[in-house]
Amino acid sequence: MSEQKYQGTVKWFSNRKGYGFITPDDGCPITEDIFVHQSVLHSEGYRTLSESWIVEFSVGHDDDGKAKAENVTAPGGGYVTGPRRPPRRTPKKDAHDDGGDEAAEGKEGEEKASGGGRKGGRHRGPRQRGERAPPPPHWHNVLKDDVKNTLEDKGMRTSTGTIDVSRGTARIKLGTRGYSSMADSRAILAEGSFECDADGNVTFGWKRAMKFDGGDWKKIDEKGDELPHAFNLGEG
Repeated sequence: MSEQKYQGTVKWFSNRKGYGFITPDDGCPITEDIFVHQSVLHSEGYRTLSESWIVEFSVGHDDDGKAKAENVTAPGGGYVTGPRRPPRRTPKKDAHDDGGDEAAEGKEGEEKASGGGRKGGRHRGPRQRGERAPPPPHWHNVLKDDVKNTLEDKGMRTSTGTIDVSRGTARIKLGTRGYSSMADSRAILAEGSFECDADGNVTFGWKRAMKFDGGDWKKIDEKGDELPHAFNLGEG
């Protein structure tokens, strides 16, 4: 028996993050915007979507029971495609063009991975054989048993250092080393840090936030009311 397929329109999609949301057409059992990840796109070459593309998909569910799009194709099957904007004509690239925050992040990540800046960061002396440090405990190990049981009852996996949480129209990732990110079906993306106590009270410190508006991504206030700033893991 083949899976049921539905059609919808791409509301927005971030190539940088690799995910977005689809607005289902009438007849789909899911009436709200549905999450889509680039890994489920049937595409020739680079997997991507663009605003207003018409696609076909089946409905699946994540570990938190939230609906998500799967096996995304063009209507009737085949590779996803749609009208593409002509490439922008730009002058010669310089240090401020074509990369922005992503280039800065990549450079910063390379420096961190290599142990620091350009001078003296790559060599920290020989590592003694057999002295590999034990991995740090997962951040959620501090949670009380009743909070952990609540997460298990919801079907949320706690076997890794990352927990994915759904809150309203938002999907929030609580990762290792206090990293957090959010994708909201209202075309909002954010990333920053979080802290969590033993009772499951989570507080956020968002560093970057943007909203897709008028055909472009625009920066929004990281402390504004469009972003969640605290919640409890055992609630909702």
